[in-house]
Amino acid sequence: MARRQHSISKHIKKQTMIASTTCQIKESKSFPNEDTILELPDAEYKKLIYRMLQDIRDDLRNEIRQSTEKAKEHTDKAVEEIKRIIQEHSGKINKLQESIERQHSEIQKINSKITELDNSIGSQRSRIEQLECRLGELEDKAIDTNIAEEKSDKRIKKNEETLRIMWDSIKKNNLHVIGVPEQGGITENTDRIVEDLLAENFPDIMKDKRISIQDAHRTPYKIDPKRKSPRHIIIKLAKTKDKEKNLKTARDKRKVSYKGESIRISSDYSAETVESRKQWDDIYRALKEKNCQTRIIYPAKLSQI
Repeated sequence: MARRQHSISKHIKKQTMIASTTCQIKESKSFPNEDTILELPDAEYKKLIYRMLQDIRDDLRNEIRQSTEKAKEHTDKAVEEIKRIIQEHSGKINKLQESIERQHSEIQKINSKITELDNSIGSQRSRIEQLECRLGELEDKAIDTNIAEEKSDKRIKKNEETLRIMWDSIKKNNLHVIGVPEQGGITENTDRIVEDLLAENFPDIMKDKRISIQDAHRTPYKIDPKRKSPRHIIIKLAKTKDKEKNLKTARDKRKVSYKGESIRISSDYSAETVESRKQWDDIYRALKEKNCQTRIIYPAKLSQI
């Protein structure tokens, strides 16, 4: 009887301990201490272990669910933030893309223009090369033309000089009288005037009648009513030495006149020789004012006497 009571009492203690342990686990959801667990029977120990595993599984599930919810919440927030950022920058990206497309289009246009310019430059370069070639040909022709013109000018000058010499040779026996008043216009007896003029100024020469006058006429032949000064007289002598005698006598006499009018007698030259001699006039007068004895010798050279 005493054993039975002891066994019941022992059993009640165990049950009380198990209930107390189970209550502690449920309330605290923590593991009991080691001594309490070791005192449990096998079946209760297994149940305790099973319940503990279930609690751990439930806790893990709760933690996983909470972590998943938090991760999902963070993920949703991140996705929303990313969407917001994308929406904010999508306009800028579109504008940037449009700008890039415009710039690309402009670059294509510029490249097209560059190609056109290259083609134009190429054609212009070809044109310039052709023009340079043509210019070179023209320069060569110009050089040839200049050479030909120089030769032609030399020939013309030589011909003019030859013509001048020929005219001067034709006129070498002529005397040129300036300042003799005209008498009677076209009916004037020029030969008579010349004889009187020579007799008045060169009586010694004319006394022997050794001077032969071949021709005497006024120049120019046509009378100009507007001309105030008398026309010049050209006297053609038979010999050059007769002309030189008259000129020397006129120079020695220094003053030659006709019926009281001062006249001037000189050699008769071609127009070219007269023009060349005129270029010495200013120098001749300046030297004459300084009492220098100078004269212009043929064809147009200044000589000191």
